[in-house]
Amino acid sequence: MSKAKKSFNEKGKKLLKEAIERLPGLSESLKEHEINLETVNDILVFGYGSLPDHPHYPPTSKTDAYLWDYKRDMCCRSITSGTYRAPGLTLGLDKKEGSVVPGAVLHYEDMSTYEKIEMLNKLADREVIKKLPIYKFELLKIKTKDGDTVLAITCIADRSAKSGYVGDMLTPMEKAHMTEEEQEDYSLRKKAAKIATANGEKIIYQDNDDGEIHKKFTTGKSYYDRFIKRPILENLIKKDPSKNKNLSGEEKKLQIALYKEQQRMLKLGKYIDEYREHMRTKAPKLVTHLEQIEQEMMEEWHENKAQLEEHLKHAAKQKEKIKKIEKQSSSKKPPAKTPRSTNSMIVKKSPKSGL
Repeated sequence: MSKAKKSFNEKGKKLLKEAIERLPGLSESLKEHEINLETVNDILVFGYGSLPDHPHYPPTSKTDAYLWDYKRDMCCRSITSGTYRAPGLTLGLDKKEGSVVPGAVLHYEDMSTYEKIEMLNKLADREVIKKLPIYKFELLKIKTKDGDTVLAITCIADRSAKSGYVGDMLTPMEKAHMTEEEQEDYSLRKKAAKIATANGEKIIYQDNDDGEIHKKFTTGKSYYDRFIKRPILENLIKKDPSKNKNLSGEEKKLQIALYKEQQRMLKLGKYIDEYREHMRTKAPKLVTHLEQIEQEMMEEWHENKAQLEEHLKHAAKQKEKIKKIEKQSSSKKPPAKTPRSTNSMIVKKSPKSGL
């Protein structure tokens, strides 16, 4: 190996290690599962909030998927939809046996070392805030809609992050004087008030010519509407699946768990709307301004989603084109002996898999 190539490889390894270490917990989780990102062919990321519709880095493909024995909740503080002095809330994952988290696996295929570094750094730029830590990153077993079981990088709520993790927002006194059902309802109401009122601004970029900082206003309700309510309404389970005699086995179990998750999240939305109406009687001009911001952000969400769909269509066409070329080449001469690495994030592959 030439000196230049050796230097390039060593620099790449160093930068990849630094990118991994920017995501708290990921290095330990990779070691636990004996996954080496230096040699892994494809990297998978599981998203359950804004990532599926607004990825941090353009994926090769996206597959609907589910994570069992966790629940998603607005259990982390957010300065994206709030400020340091008055933070909003954002989604995180907490363990809960029998619960399911709907989302999507973002598939990053055949990445170079520097593409891996860029993708992981973009994830850290978006999800890691040193002054307000909220997440740990782990490889978790995700089930895709195609039946694959994969290990995907997933951000879960860091319960030890006292400044960023809020959990159910209930005090010991409140818990001591409420049933479990009352606790869940009261927790949703407290969070709804926070989400309905939360607002902030985000720096988009700084103009190098005049130094002007360009900002975008955000709200907590906009996050809920775009990344929780909208996907639920697009995949709404209208009737309780436990009473559906046509369902059985794993499919029935999944539908029941999804139905419960949807009902809980829609109940949160109902309380957010109720609190907004209360706000309207006290501060009508503020509510009008918040609603204008939310309309603009929804329009932007539609544009981003359309762009992502176009990107995924193009990526799929390119993949098919490469497959055809490889097929034609292999029919003319023996395939080169360059086997793909066995260091894979796919645990169990279904015969109908697209991965």
